[in-house]
Amino acid sequence: MRFWPSAAGLLCLWAACGTSAAPDPSVIPRENWGTALAAVECGQIFGCCDSTERMHFGYLDEAQCRNMLAAKTQKDFDQIIALGWVVYDGEAARHCLDESVAATCSHIAANASVGVQGPSCPHVTRGALPLGAACEDLDFICESSNCVGTCGPPRGCPASCVAGQYCDGTAGGCVPVKAEAAVCAGNVECDASLVCRLGVCGGPLPDGATCSSNSDCVNGACIRSGPTTAACGAPLPDGALCAMSTECASGDCVSTGTGSSACGPRFCDGV
Repeated sequence: MRFWPSAAGLLCLWAACGTSAAPDPSVIPRENWGTALAAVECGQIFGCCDSTERMHFGYLDEAQCRNMLAAKTQKDFDQIIALGWVVYDGEAARHCLDESVAATCSHIAANASVGVQGPSCPHVTRGALPLGAACEDLDFICESSNCVGTCGPPRGCPASCVAGQYCDGTAGGCVPVKAEAAVCAGNVECDASLVCRLGVCGGPLPDGATCSSNSDCVNGACIRSGPTTAACGAPLPDGALCAMSTECASGDCVSTGTGSSACGPRFCDGV
């Protein structure tokens, strides 16, 4: 099965390669966003999914997918820009789609969710409304990305924290990660060798230990044995009965059609 187009190939698609014009390759013009995004997403669908899996998305072929998705995406995008709520960043868009082209098939979900992937994608648009502007509950339309009825000051940290630190929203800045036995609210607060379990930083658990999530376990799998019981173990192979996709080495727990579920190949896995 083929993979989706390269970043260079996609650039030719929406930049009219071979013409005398010399578009800036580091940006995607706003009016081309729908076409550019559809080329990536439809390339992923038709490059990663087999014919049965593609039925989840409802497109007859890749051309129809591109036409329909591009038109809807551009219409919705133009409407929100016209409202003056957000500002478009063509460089972030370029980075977003390059990062998405480099993504693997494994991010496509069985609920027919594709979506562009990459750290730059949330920055394709940024809020345009200043402090004090009415925003209801829409964080994304505020310059500060923080709506509390009106646009408020930025939450959390002004920049990404360096290794060995995490963002403390209460303190409004980056602080050192916590050592073993310290009180915590999540794994991000603990040293990289530790996990936050039952509100305390500690070492991950060995196989056989009672667990509540995969991050509790050394081998990365918390296997359910009943409605309220689970223990750490190795991820389950294809064919093994499962309760959740996170228990499976393949990353997918699928119905067997007999009232149970078993680990199996991932949805749209590219093979």
